[in-house]
Amino acid sequence: MTPQKIAAVAGNPQAAGLNGPVRFNPFALTIRRPLTEEQVIDEVARTPRIYEGECELPAYARRELTMRLDNFVEPLPRFFELENRISGMIRAGYECRNPLPLGLQRQLVEKQGLDQREFITLPPVTLAPGLSLIGFSGVGKTTAVTSILNLHSQLLTHEGFQGVPFHRTQLVWARVACPPSGGARTLLMNIFQEFDRLMGTDNHRRFENSRRSGPELVPNLVDIMSTLGLGVLVIDEIQRLVRMGNEEASLLLDVFTHLRTEIHTPVMLIGTPKAMSVLNSGFEQGRRNTSLGHIDWQPMDNDDTWAFFVEQMWKLQWLSKPTPLTEKLQDALYEWSQGITDIAVKIFKMAQYNVIGADDEKLTPELFEAVVRTEFAWFVPWIPYLKRRDPELMSGEFDRLFEPDTRKNRRKSKAPAAPDLSTALLHAGVKPEELHDVLAGLRQRREAETAAAAGTPAASAKPAKTPKKKKAPAPAETPSGLTLWELVQQQPHLSGHDALLEAGHVRLPDAVGF
Repeated sequence: MTPQKIAAVAGNPQAAGLNGPVRFNPFALTIRRPLTEEQVIDEVARTPRIYEGECELPAYARRELTMRLDNFVEPLPRFFELENRISGMIRAGYECRNPLPLGLQRQLVEKQGLDQREFITLPPVTLAPGLSLIGFSGVGKTTAVTSILNLHSQLLTHEGFQGVPFHRTQLVWARVACPPSGGARTLLMNIFQEFDRLMGTDNHRRFENSRRSGPELVPNLVDIMSTLGLGVLVIDEIQRLVRMGNEEASLLLDVFTHLRTEIHTPVMLIGTPKAMSVLNSGFEQGRRNTSLGHIDWQPMDNDDTWAFFVEQMWKLQWLSKPTPLTEKLQDALYEWSQGITDIAVKIFKMAQYNVIGADDEKLTPELFEAVVRTEFAWFVPWIPYLKRRDPELMSGEFDRLFEPDTRKNRRKSKAPAAPDLSTALLHAGVKPEELHDVLAGLRQRREAETAAAAGTPAASAKPAKTPKKKKAPAPAETPSGLTLWELVQQQPHLSGHDALLEAGHVRLPDAVGF
């Protein structure tokens, strides 16, 4: 949907405490000035309403109402820092770019009897601001950035400035996601298409059927962005550059730097930890990519901020009788979400969805566990890694679970994929914090069996040169006396989960009534 164009209204520079060249810069004067934390909270927060009588509706109607939680946004303290940096980037970028011709600037300055040396916009001598926001999938990066960008009108139309004709359309911000596949040319074409969508133009058709490569499209991108007066270009899902290969990824990073140098347009990059291998590919590249710095968003800790987040979300219950929030419930929700806001909201939503209509509509720690093990079984094996903030999460496999195409494929599948050994062990009762050590023991046992089958004593195998670690515990045994690995190996035609299920060692969650 094309955003509505809003007539630009230049603020009063004296009232806003502004002085210098910005007083005669129509692009800069139309941007909102810094906001207080209270203003950010009021405008960013998205709290769905529970209307009178809704909790008395039939169960089928109340289950549907829980979907409103998908729109829940609670500004947390780190939102304020992010808002300050993003809005500051936009303002700083415009202060060095005055769309008025130099002669017209001089006329306006002279008309007010001011010194031209103080009030004429000089060409910038440094790069436009750049910022990177890195964090695990699901921690709310895109939601926060989009909410903050929406504090600024996206399209502004100018019909005049200080009594002189000035007809321009100003595009304050644009956000484009890196494509899941393709190279530099694909991303650049996506940027052209986004500009066309926002402006109602059709420029991308000039390039889509041409044979121009990515580098050959850059001059066209610069020309169009100069015309639009873009305040900031936000590139999301930057970790996908890794799939393009070093050459294509390096080319795109050079393009972003070129935009900041050539037309002084700020660029913000958003991605997961996997993107760091690209962003930090060299000292010069890293320095240029983040003039405003690098923000690292980790999952929340189980602290006062988490308590505040849960407290606000807890008000949104469509149960026949709301369940009071207790510390035990708060801790259980953290245990099964590990502070990832997207997962926490989904657990809370699906817990209500599943318990509505039961004899006792009540939220419990056991219900949270059952919901995670059934609705989000793919997430369970990652809990121990998240607890340790394990670097293995940077491998990209965790991020891939949040990809839209991955979720789509899971929904389309006629039969659920067989759970891996990690999931089977968790279903068998292995605690998440013990999973890593149990898997290590199973791997050790498997290596010994492989060496024995080859006729080579395991002890004679040349050990890999790895740092010394704690001795892994012996493989976990089942009530039958067999190790879990032996039990699974006895029935190779079954998945690990099914083998344990058939032997009676899998503990499935109790069914939750509707």
